[in-house]
Amino acid sequence: MINKSFLNMRRHMNKYDNQMESFSPMLSTIGLCVSDQSTGVDSFLLHYNRFTRPVWTEFFDCGLRYSPELSSSSVLFFGDTETNLRLSFYDVNSFIIEAHGLESIAFLNKASESLRDMYYDHEDNAVIVCGHSENGDERDPDETVYLELGIKAGRGIIAETEDYLTVVSDNSNDIFLSFCCRVLDVKRSDIVNILNSAPLDVSEAEKKNEEFINNCLRDFKIGINDDHICEMVAKAIHGLIFNLAKGEGRLNKHLSFYPNRGTYPTHFLWDTCFENLAFELMNTDIAKDLLLQFAENQRPDGKYEQFICSTWGRPHDTQPALIGWASLRLYKLTGDRSFMERMLPSIELNNRWWLTSRMTKYGLVCCPGGLETGQDDSPRFDNGPTLAVDMNSYLLHQINCCVEMRSELGLDTSYWAAISDKLSGNISRILYDPETELYYDFCLKTESLVKIVSPSSLLPLWAGVTYNDPRKMIKSYLVNPDYMFGDVPFPSVAYNEKEYKSSLWWRGPMWLPVARLMLETLERYGFENEHRTAAKRLLEIILKDGRMSELFDSKSGEGLGAAEQGWTCAVFLSLLDEFCK
Repeated sequence: MINKSFLNMRRHMNKYDNQMESFSPMLSTIGLCVSDQSTGVDSFLLHYNRFTRPVWTEFFDCGLRYSPELSSSSVLFFGDTETNLRLSFYDVNSFIIEAHGLESIAFLNKASESLRDMYYDHEDNAVIVCGHSENGDERDPDETVYLELGIKAGRGIIAETEDYLTVVSDNSNDIFLSFCCRVLDVKRSDIVNILNSAPLDVSEAEKKNEEFINNCLRDFKIGINDDHICEMVAKAIHGLIFNLAKGEGRLNKHLSFYPNRGTYPTHFLWDTCFENLAFELMNTDIAKDLLLQFAENQRPDGKYEQFICSTWGRPHDTQPALIGWASLRLYKLTGDRSFMERMLPSIELNNRWWLTSRMTKYGLVCCPGGLETGQDDSPRFDNGPTLAVDMNSYLLHQINCCVEMRSELGLDTSYWAAISDKLSGNISRILYDPETELYYDFCLKTESLVKIVSPSSLLPLWAGVTYNDPRKMIKSYLVNPDYMFGDVPFPSVAYNEKEYKSSLWWRGPMWLPVARLMLETLERYGFENEHRTAAKRLLEIILKDGRMSELFDSKSGEGLGAAEQGWTCAVFLSLLDEFCK
């Protein structure tokens, strides 16, 4: 059975040798990289403002080989039982190093080109390393971000040399150091206080990590006896916990979730709605916090930005209207009326933004391109702006969620119910093709339907549009192996379309968030056997891949893109939860 200390099962699976899977516990926005060949921490990374960059490419060298078999989810171990160094986080962006049998450790290669204008300051017996890290993203309004790293020696002496900051041990050959890093929201007194509050040894830091993990898994009840599945559950939860972050600037009000800390280090809109499928099982308070982050960073006109960074948000683009779906789902699970009362005004304001800023003469909202739908390069958008069938379905579903939330709160529902009826009718009038009996996007340039079959063609059914015969449509397309029900079900473009490419981003691969919505569609219309068959196939694909990959080749099932991707971890856990009930 899985319990709350199970993450150590992953010892032999821990690979912190790349920026996608850096060692980054305790809500941290910094990450450390090591490999089997490391004799120290190879890279000190900053996951910040939609870009991950190495601050130091040689953070320290202790001369001892990294030992993954002696490490855990909260400790990096170097050396052996006689001579060793252990590293463990104890707070956000804060960690300690405890070394035995070492005479010295060399830190912070001064030749690093990633930190501009680096200099040392001193305060309260701590060395404060200061400098500017390059942002590396041309969309960022700032070229650099100011960074301070505080280092304090509990045992040992910190000294500057020509090339490194060196810590020399005392007579017992023991070294103890505490570290605290801050960017953007830098307050020197806070750094010093956190350094001074560091645990006295790694075992105390491990206890803090255990408490943190236990809190993250407060509501987790999935029981699994299969060892391989247990390991994959551990990997999924490991990825979810390590991608949780307490960000800076605009992100400091609530927790954020980075879909992947090394590739997408910022708080994305539609990703979060799917990632909450896992946090609803793990800790519902975290799930609420991740949605409140959007509500409290919402623009005054109601727009939700595509993602939120510490100092900026994507200015022109939004993402699917799914926060209503995620919020109502969470309310039904917790019964927390105060949460729904906080979210409902924000969601309604977002509805109004869509209905005013994006409304067209057709009575449907316009989508300028694939990026906003999340399906970046889908062939559905090759000819420009469309009345996207998925975006209008998402909006309809969110409006229906507002009707249900208002009903739960005893509020009048007539306004949103009328808009729902009108929007549903326009979807059927404009986007339905009677010849093929399916829904499609409508291209504004050609004023014609874009007849490419994809899972989006079925999303009106998910949103509750019942024009014509939903079950017939599902039988003809969604559970038809010629279109979407093969060994790797629900490709982003139907198998038999000429545009289909099994491994090319949104032009054919299977993406689990969309697959999850297709499962809900099957369930809604009573296709229980097909629902279970598809869910089992998806589970098998994830288990075989072993990476929690971002997307999957829809022919081979091979995982593609980032590893430990949040929505894959989340959908995997939600599927297991369903099968284990």
